Amino acid sequence: MAENKYVVLKYLRLSLEDGDDGESNSISNQRDLLDLHISATFKGKKIEVMELVDDGYSGTNMNRPGMKRLLVLAEMNLVQCVIVKDLSRFARNYLEVGRYTDKIFPEWRVRFIAVNDNYDSLDYQGVTCGVDVAIKNLTNAMYSQDLSQKITSVKRLQQKRGECYAPYAIYGYMKSPEDKHKLIIDPEPAEVVRRIFNMKDSGMKYSQIAKQLNEEGILSPSEYKVLLTKKEVWRRAERRLPMWNKSTVCRILDDERYIGNMVSGQTRVEYVGGKAIRANREDYVIVENTHEAIVDRELFYRVRPRRISRDRKNAKGLLDGLLRCPGCGHAFEKYGTYPNTIKFRCSSRASGANNENCCQETFKEEELNAIVIQAVKMEIARSAELIEVRRCMKEKEKKNEKKINAIIKKIKGLKQQKIDAYIKLTKNELTEEEFLKLKKKIESSIEECREELESYKVSDLSSADERIINLFEEFVEAENFTNEMFKRLIKTIYVYDDRRIEIKWNFKEKVV
Repeated sequence: MAENKYVVLKYLRLSLEDGDDGESNSISNQRDLLDLHISATFKGKKIEVMELVDDGYSGTNMNRPGMKRLLVLAEMNLVQCVIVKDLSRFARNYLEVGRYTDKIFPEWRVRFIAVNDNYDSLDYQGVTCGVDVAIKNLTNAMYSQDLSQKITSVKRLQQKRGECYAPYAIYGYMKSPEDKHKLIIDPEPAEVVRRIFNMKDSGMKYSQIAKQLNEEGILSPSEYKVLLTKKEVWRRAERRLPMWNKSTVCRILDDERYIGNMVSGQTRVEYVGGKAIRANREDYVIVENTHEAIVDRELFYRVRPRRISRDRKNAKGLLDGLLRCPGCGHAFEKYGTYPNTIKFRCSSRASGANNENCCQETFKEEELNAIVIQAVKMEIARSAELIEVRRCMKEKEKKNEKKINAIIKKIKGLKQQKIDAYIKLTKNELTEEEFLKLKKKIESSIEECREELESYKVSDLSSADERIINLFEEFVEAENFTNEMFKRLIKTIYVYDDRRIEIKWNFKEKVV
């Protein structure tokens, strides 16, 4: 992107429930509206226009690919203006919208325009966005909350009726053309499901079943879904290199829907905009005999994965869910005898995927734990040092506060002396030669004061140092490490064949 250009970024968003096949019509309508407004607002000005789209994403949180890229570009000063159809397209959380319009965007010097709300941050320079905009933000948030409660009530009723309310049918089934809430068998994938149950019944392991299906080139559930739909939300799955793996096979063998029972309520969201979390099994809603079974009950219960004890299930390893293969990007899987000889390996390689870039080595859990713990300890120690540096800076600032204020007061007095001298010159109380001599003396004194002021100035920590403190400060006094703690600190850990690891830290947003 060329420098010295004024870049305007169009942001378009639509929720999944409102989308159409392909690109949503509403997205096209938003684009037309913004293009028209840009041409009128920046007429005759040299600008560059960018566009980011989140088609199929809720506005109740900021965890959207387009939004994440928008914020990175804005913070790096690669865009000077962000324009949206209305405030609800940007976000439906009124606190989040207000935080960006009143604080973050002004600090980043980014102009923000919401066309249909008649909001332009240029009209609010130096002040907050006003009561009218705040009310609109609050209305958007309340609308999302009310809509969420209504949708939840409807879904709960559908669950108790044994209806299928998911947008897509489970692998092996399709939605009935006569009633979209009923499931009917999809012959081709249903035969694959039967094979999986029979292979497991013959004694094959989960990884062996996955490897066999991959070698035969049978489409995995995510690949099959991509094949059936044109929706962008599922096209994104294609970029994850979907394939059969141990987890996919295990999920199919553990799903009661294959014996004709409708199972729903497996996940729940605690608040609007929050992430879906796995519900307890006892909270599932199960209605029997709602559709035709693919496998008989005797076979299902014979090969169904055994339930491990809750204590063992909850006793997660330090690195569970964090390790990934740098070659294919798939998660590492655990194997071995619990709990003493646990090892990790690339799940893609274990499932028979022919990817030459995959990590070929296996790694002992205790070996990886030791490496990551050492890295975390080093960063925590570094954070502690930075916190001490920041504390010393604050003390020095406080110690010099009186001297700094005195110098600033002296500078103001000297500037006033210069003004008084000029007034005397206009009244002929000073000659021009006397005025210039006095002016030079005063300016020299001001310069000396500024130099002295500079000597008392305490430099701030860099933004990189502040991010380290923001992430690790909470854990400076930590004595024990847990998986939950590591997931708050670490985004991903890539493990290479040469035992080298690469840690992607979960650094927080700089402006809070």
